Amino acid sequence: MSYQEITRQALTRYPLAQAELLQQRLAAAGIGKGSILPLQHRLSFTDQALGMLEVLNDFDFKQVWQEIAALCYDSQPQGSAGWWRDATRRLTKSRYPFQQYHYLISYQREAAQHILIHEIYFDMQLKGPQQPPKNERNMLYQVNRAPGAVPYRVAQADGDLLAMQGAWELKDPVSLITTDYAAVNGMLNDVTKAAWLMGAHLDVAYPKAAMPDYTLVHNPTEGILQDFVECLWDKRPDAAPSHNAQHLVSALRQRQAQGKTTQWLVHSQGAIIFTRALQQCRAQGIMLDKHEVVVHAGGANMVKLRDAAQAVGVKIIKNRANPFDAVPNVAGANNLSPSGLLRSISTFCSVIGGTPLTSPHTLPYLGLRSYQQQLQSTGRPLKAAMVKQVYNLRLAKVKRSSKQLINRITGR
Repeated sequence: MSYQEITRQALTRYPLAQAELLQQRLAAAGIGKGSILPLQHRLSFTDQALGMLEVLNDFDFKQVWQEIAALCYDSQPQGSAGWWRDATRRLTKSRYPFQQYHYLISYQREAAQHILIHEIYFDMQLKGPQQPPKNERNMLYQVNRAPGAVPYRVAQADGDLLAMQGAWELKDPVSLITTDYAAVNGMLNDVTKAAWLMGAHLDVAYPKAAMPDYTLVHNPTEGILQDFVECLWDKRPDAAPSHNAQHLVSALRQRQAQGKTTQWLVHSQGAIIFTRALQQCRAQGIMLDKHEVVVHAGGANMVKLRDAAQAVGVKIIKNRANPFDAVPNVAGANNLSPSGLLRSISTFCSVIGGTPLTSPHTLPYLGLRSYQQQLQSTGRPLKAAMVKQVYNLRLAKVKRSSKQLINRITGR
């Protein structure tokens, strides 16, 4: 078969009105017929383009569709580029969000303002680490444990950080969750840091599991200011969910449809995104009883997270937070007592500008003694002494309570 014949066969056209599967996906994405009808005589798709639309997850599908629909009103948007030598055939990058989306739409302008969608590509140049990190995209990644890597179990010394960073390997993006474990990272994490850090948190969250891999729902960083604004946005009950939360809703719902249990770890801002996604699922009547979650140093209010989780059937296995961490205490409003505020203030600079070992927020919390050891190993004797003092006070309180309980039982 000649090249011309292959091309002619590949460009078999499917009018929008006849693409039943596409119609179903549009309806599932919340795009009604009122938005479809004006375009049905102006758009056609090749079988390759329809095939790509079929494999996209719901969130990506909706974003790509919005870009396709926009082409009907502006067939030469700013940022599109001519392809080959055909001035009518264009390649456009999606504009969503902050020029950070990761699909390319190959299309051709024809007579009578008709648009033919040739193909939809994943832009491989946009996957993985980017410089600066704010150019990274919201994607799902598979992350594999490196051969011979030891799970995170005990407090780390200053020289152990490099080994921790090499314990997990970032693989290609995926459209759906297919692993038993998944994680949502917090703010100020580029994708490389998020991959190894969430792996360490998963090791602590599920200590009996020998997980070979997990799915990272990557929350890209836009810098401290915009990340902070994103946190505030998802905490507003009257605001639409952020794109991070919408993407997570899609991942949760489609994993639920697979009928397989997924165990989640959410850290810092990841807990805020997870809470907002559960609230959105509750509003849409979506049940998620195949999902379980462990919360580490969550920036979300645990009362709101528990309410949302209970409403959709998600089981919260554990909530773990360092008592010196300002993020769950203050930002999450989970401990605003005088002692909680004083502890948070005393280590606030370490949360903002410290290293993973000095911060009470970054690494998984293994207990006050472990945190004390980490501070000592990094040359922070005064901070370590302060942590030891709180540990001793709590230990003394536990001993008093135990003694009182024994006295009640024995009648002394």
